[in-house]
Amino acid sequence: MKIVGFAAVVALTAGSAVAGTQSPVATDPVYGTRAVLPLDGSWTVLDEFISVGSLFSGPWSYTSALPVSLDVTDLFVIGDEFSVFVDGGYVGSTPDQPEWSFYTTDPFDPGFFEGDPNAAWARIEFSKGTFILPAGTHNVDFRSDAIPSGFNDATIAFRASPVPAPASLGLVGLAGLVAGRRRR
Repeated sequence: MKIVGFAAVVALTAGSAVAGTQSPVATDPVYGTRAVLPLDGSWTVLDEFISVGSLFSGPWSYTSALPVSLDVTDLFVIGDEFSVFVDGGYVGSTPDQPEWSFYTTDPFDPGFFEGDPNAAWARIEFSKGTFILPAGTHNVDFRSDAIPSGFNDATIAFRASPVPAPASLGLVGLAGLVAGRRRR
């Protein structure tokens, strides 16, 4: 998981890092500075001071001969929601979810606060979605659509990987059958 943004600065300054963090960047990239969208299925986390309707740092660029599956989830305090854009065109949004105040009086209540993207992805309280992006070379932008009350920063986690072509999946299945027959 890569962390970009204010949370990385706080974690590094305080001497405590988010579990599983790999080479965090200590400063927010300026919007317009192009960053490469990793296509290896690893999580990237952006925690940025942002207003509703603003774009996160980026755009994030990718090149893939295959369509790309992009998972997007809220992280940390429940209540963030996001939209995804490819080359400036709207792709979709994560669904509306109740924010932390619907569940608890403490936004950092461990029952409704999550720092691990895999755990947030598995929990129903967090707004999340999967988007299929086109093959080719493209720019991806993320917009903040909602921020939890009492906060002026939003946290988004995303991961991307190429979608295997159906023919490739068939070959993998066929190879598994052949390997299974050889073992008998």
